[in-house]
Amino acid sequence: MKLVFSLALIIVTMSASANDYPSEIEYLQKFDRRASPTRKYVAHVSSKEKKDISFIVNTLGMGSLIEIAKQRSAIKDAGKRVDRVHPLNFLGTIFSDEQMKASMHAMQNRLWVWSEFLSGVKESSEVEANRNNIKPEYIDDFAARLGISSASVYPSIANRQWEQLVNILIDIVPRNTETDRYDM
Repeated sequence: MKLVFSLALIIVTMSASANDYPSEIEYLQKFDRRASPTRKYVAHVSSKEKKDISFIVNTLGMGSLIEIAKQRSAIKDAGKRVDRVHPLNFLGTIFSDEQMKASMHAMQNRLWVWSEFLSGVKESSEVEANRNNIKPEYIDDFAARLGISSASVYPSIANRQWEQLVNILIDIVPRNTETDRYDM
């Protein structure tokens, strides 16, 4: 990718002034998620971001396949808007909401939807792990917010087994209602 960018930069340099093209950092930030700014765990998840996360998860989990197909671009747009959210805050938002907990369980049974959703979770989690931005104190706080033991999720996070982490959360995060586990 750097070679392609370098070649493009040389061609553009020959035909434009320095102000007419983006720097390598600007280019990578626009087109490569790995170059995005570090997601801050302490950053508050805004109500708009919560709404976008809810839209993504509930549509993928509970929407008909036709609805998901129709909403595909809206789902991708919502995903871009929440890209700055730290992966533990993203998962914490999901597993702090009863409807999203049920939607995650339902989504597991939709293999193509599940794999696409997980690829985003895996990618952002891996980026932040590579930046040493998933710290033990974040894991402790994350687990406490969800009412679970950090020991139940720490091995999956430490070993970068992101799908296993999500599956564990689906299985062990308690529901706050008196109904059957996923009966909504």
